Amino acid sequence: MVTTSSLVVELLVIGVGAASWVVLLAASVFGNSWLIALQPFATLLAIPALAIVYTLGIVSDRMIDSLFGLIWGGSLRRSQFPDNKSYHRARRTVLTGSNRMADMIEYSRSRMRICRGWAVHSLLIALALNVYCGLQIEDDQLAYRAHIFGTSMFCVLGISSWHAWRNLTATQYLQVREQSEFLACKTDGGEDKPDDVRVTRAA
Repeated sequence: MVTTSSLVVELLVIGVGAASWVVLLAASVFGNSWLIALQPFATLLAIPALAIVYTLGIVSDRMIDSLFGLIWGGSLRRSQFPDNKSYHRARRTVLTGSNRMADMIEYSRSRMRICRGWAVHSLLIALALNVYCGLQIEDDQLAYRAHIFGTSMFCVLGISSWHAWRNLTATQYLQVREQSEFLACKTDGGEDKPDDVRVTRAA
């Protein structure tokens, strides 16, 4: 199963994305002087900063989960399950009946959360970077280059992360359905086969 340390790292990775655009927006409004003033206290502020990043990871993950579920979650789930109840029933069957598959599902969900988070945070970073370039960089050519490079890079990252999340989500629904059916056959007295024979890997 996914360990507590793995979950903490996952939320920190998501939180870094949220903290990046928050800091960029703050620098856009208040300038860079406050960041420079904090440099001598970097070591002292490391733990509070990690706590803030972790909290941003939790909050943004929950908000983005709701957003993605509202927009895309239903259509992806309906490709394998008619409703949430049947999906959660099948997932519960897999989690309680197959340790190996349960580990794979939790690992896949971890990757889904990271990709989902960065799909949104990348676009927000691109937006915040453009605001920063417009308000804080006086050299027009430098601001233009930063605008083009930053927008292109983070938009590509955001779109790629969304695509990866969508593929991982679709594959997990398929895995849960196939494995729950396999476990149900074993429970009903079917031929006793090695655990987790049917595993669909992510594309």
